[in-house]
Amino acid sequence: MIGLAGGLYVVFRLQAATGARWEPVAVAILMIFTVGVLIVMDQRLRRSLRRVAVDERFLYVSDPSDTAEVAIPLDQIVRVTQRRGKQLRPVSVYLRSSSVAGSPVRFQPAREWGWAWKEDPVVHELRRLARLA
Repeated sequence: MIGLAGGLYVVFRLQAATGARWEPVAVAILMIFTVGVLIVMDQRLRRSLRRVAVDERFLYVSDPSDTAEVAIPLDQIVRVTQRRGKQLRPVSVYLRSSSVAGSPVRFQPAREWGWAWKEDPVVHELRRLARLA
């Protein structure tokens, strides 16, 4: 943030000294800032993703960098949603109470060819196993 403020100060001082228009410079800085914010948000989302497996009674959750696995009973699942319309479409599993794995548990299902606005079949299967409407 300090670097951005310093860069803005230098650019605007140079602009004032040369008498050039400030609008193109401001637009370029705004675009660079926006792309930087989007990259940071994407990386934060990717770090929050978990590895999951499921059977008839439990949802098994683990961190990709850890081998420890947490078993969550399927009756603890309250809601299952999926972000749609983008390339990264994580599934969010909301629990009745927070667990060691966190709540919500987010994971990226295996990629399938299809439309980005349709829910992944994994979402429907989790809802069926958890007996959600």
